[in-house]
Amino acid sequence: MKHALRYCKQHEDMLRADALANSLSCKQHDKFWKLVNNFNNVKATKFVQVIDGCTGEEAIAERWRARSVYINLYSSTCDSK
Repeated sequence: MKHALRYCKQHEDMLRADALANSLSCKQHDKFWKLVNNFNNVKATKFVQVIDGCTGEEAIAERWRARSVYINLYSSTCDSK
């Protein structure tokens, strides 16, 4: 089991390319584009990791809170026109 997992990790790019080539050679265009989409989404992250040198949810939230321009932007006071 460990050997198979190690092999897959070491040859991940080759296995992905083979899967894509196989779907194209079998004229399975829907499968090809589904695989492309899945392979590209594997590398995507849901959230930004670093903002202005801050990492982690707490530090990023504190960084945004500390900037007075954002505090004034979303303050609960009424704007007099």
